[in-house]
Amino acid sequence: EHREFEVKLFENPNGIQTSNDVDYPIRLVLSSYYWQGNSKGLPDGLSDCTNCEVNCESCQTTVKWDAYDKTSCGYDDEYTRPHRDLEIVNAMRGWMGLEATTAADLGLSC
Repeated sequence: EHREFEVKLFENPNGIQTSNDVDYPIRLVLSSYYWQGNSKGLPDGLSDCTNCEVNCESCQTTVKWDAYDKTSCGYDDEYTRPHRDLEIVNAMRGWMGLEATTAADLGLSC
């Protein structure tokens, strides 16, 4: 579902009035997104309940997890890296007038 949203953003976003090439000249993809269980903290190592001092009953720890993973191909376990998903990358490239690419061309082993 998330991948479909990102692809649509570049191929045929809601609200385009005249031309996908002209309308909304700047589009943004959130490069990394992470949910760990029910926690809503950032995986920066600081969202840890051991640091909690008040109202700790509802605290939910998010353990440190580095965003960069050279082997990632977009959607891995609990981390979302849409900027590394080949379908999304090719949708972005198409919007920019570039030819589609392959995982091998990008150095990915997907």
